[in-house]
Amino acid sequence: VREAGAAASWPTLGARARAVIDYLSTHDSVGPSDLARAYGESQPTWTRELQSLEEQGIVRKEGQKRRLTAFGRTYLS
Repeated sequence: VREAGAAASWPTLGARARAVIDYLSTHDSVGPSDLARAYGESQPTWTRELQSLEEQGIVRKEGQKRRLTAFGRTYLS
């Protein structure tokens, strides 16, 4: 998991990852069903995307939803 100050090595994000971050720019948290409703594709597809973003330290899981980490918020600016 990345530290908040590790912005020097940002991963390249694909279209789905950018969609998750875009969604979180206007919502506090997100789950796979939210993303499936907003953007289409299946819930398992969004679950895998959220897990990938979590492994990169961009989001963290809280209950059944995910929120941006401090590192993830750097993508909004």
